[in-house]
Amino acid sequence: MQQLDFYGGLVAAFAAAGWQIIFHWLPQFIPVLSQKENKTLAWWLAAMAAIRNTLTKSQVATAFLVGLLLGRPLEGLAVGAVIELMFLGVFVVGASIPPQPYLATIMTTVFVIRAGLQTADALALVMPVAILSQTLMMAALSWNHLPLGIAKRRAEEGDFRGVDIQNTAWQVTSFSIAVNLVPAFIGGFVGVPAVQAAVQWLQTNAGWVLEGMGFLAGVLPALGFALLLYQMGTRLIGYLFLGIVAAIYLKPDPLALALAGVGLALVHMLATRREEGAPTTAVSEAPARPARELKLTDEDILAMYWRHWNLFQVASWEVLGGLGFAQTMVPVIRRFYKTKEEISAALKRHMVFYNTNPWLGAIIPGVLASMEEERANGQPVDEAAIQGVKVAMMGPFAGVGDSLFWATYIPIILAITASWAQSGNTALMWLAPITVLVVLGLSNLLIPYYFMRFGYRRGLSALQDLQQRNLLAELSTAATVVGQFVVGGLVVKLVNLQVRWAPSFFGTSPIQLQKILDSIMPSLLPLLIFFFAYWLLRRGKSAIFVMVVLMIICLVGAYPIPLPLFNNASILGKPIEPEQAKTSLLLLRQLFIG
Repeated sequence: MQQLDFYGGLVAAFAAAGWQIIFHWLPQFIPVLSQKENKTLAWWLAAMAAIRNTLTKSQVATAFLVGLLLGRPLEGLAVGAVIELMFLGVFVVGASIPPQPYLATIMTTVFVIRAGLQTADALALVMPVAILSQTLMMAALSWNHLPLGIAKRRAEEGDFRGVDIQNTAWQVTSFSIAVNLVPAFIGGFVGVPAVQAAVQWLQTNAGWVLEGMGFLAGVLPALGFALLLYQMGTRLIGYLFLGIVAAIYLKPDPLALALAGVGLALVHMLATRREEGAPTTAVSEAPARPARELKLTDEDILAMYWRHWNLFQVASWEVLGGLGFAQTMVPVIRRFYKTKEEISAALKRHMVFYNTNPWLGAIIPGVLASMEEERANGQPVDEAAIQGVKVAMMGPFAGVGDSLFWATYIPIILAITASWAQSGNTALMWLAPITVLVVLGLSNLLIPYYFMRFGYRRGLSALQDLQQRNLLAELSTAATVVGQFVVGGLVVKLVNLQVRWAPSFFGTSPIQLQKILDSIMPSLLPLLIFFFAYWLLRRGKSAIFVMVVLMIICLVGAYPIPLPLFNNASILGKPIEPEQAKTSLLLLRQLFIG
């Protein structure tokens, strides 16, 4: 019996949540319990949250760091790149929770390195673990009704510190320990020897299964790109075909492709404006604020900002990010309201259903803080107006924010760095996780902060400006143009599938089918797989279903066919030895004849 792997479990648990508990969760109690803010600590907490958010989105960076902990970072990169491309178009939209790749990436990397496997050998484990993680997250949304109920009682009592504590303390039992840390430790501790034994059995008895999983590694990016196209829709699909043609005949690298996409988006926006005419409404100047006796300080805004990162950490089905939003507003409530009745009313009006894109949506707490400030200074701002503004902004900001950041900006960075990680160039491979951590990490840290300050500074005029300039619609269109163009190009560059079968009729020379396909159109097979995956998604099939179909295609393609026409070879793989062919034939007979 294989020995259990305690060190593998320990590394998996630390990478999954251990570091967050030490460096992010515990330090939060300093300002929460004391209700005293410190700018340095506030930036530290925001930075840790930004790193957490970056790692959960980038499988390249996550797998690299796990590999670093295990002393083999480049092997971690190879695992992360495959999973990155597989989940490229997977992100949370509204209240729907897709399979989560973060835990799967950590465990697969541990399996590959600790058990001495190839990336493809452990690929079959990715989706089951991602589904397990998805299930646990949905369970957490259910059991988080308990902290929500406690927080409601604290709000009723006018205890803003109690609400602050609830949304901090329960993070560790929802998305840290229960969803990630415990499964990661068990998986690493028990799973490594089990996976090692299973792969050894397959190598001995059915090597074609492992070869098929190797083909799957090249095909799975098609699913990620199909999901992205599904999210963007087929509006402006001409840019997708333009990206395909550019990638086939100009062969740009992914970064050049992304820059060309940005250029096309600018041209499209200028051409559209010329056709529709320039906006006739001038942008209003920010109205001069009347002198206010009570107002927020920079320290208060920073205190809101680091709490804003806890928006969905104790999310529940009832209010989603409502408890997190109430915690975000604690510094505002603490500053402006003194009586129990005022504090209770403010906490309750912010602890209602809330869901939007956390980057662009950071404008919303900024605007509402400005409205609360006006209300505290005696301006005629009632509760209905505050709620109305929040509800009016959530939907549009979610749609545009998801389209701009989740479906375009972040996937482009992830795809470029994943291609670097697969390039085989050592310098580019090291540059991939560093680029992700720097570019995506700083974006996570600074973009929402800018939007929050913008919302507070402009107040309600921020919303009016965005409407007057039609900025949200223009940003959405520009993101779609870039996304379509880059997806088209990256399908050609990163989806890999070839037919190696060369049939020979009556002793004639073998016919190289792949050469025939290339003469029709280069990258024809990857494009067919991509559009097939997209067609299945459009027909309502889930990503899991599509992945299973692709897996079956790869396994069938790798299965050695012991017939003369196939030259004892598989459709996608290499010729096999005569003894393997006999074994394969016996297995085939057992399956279908008995």
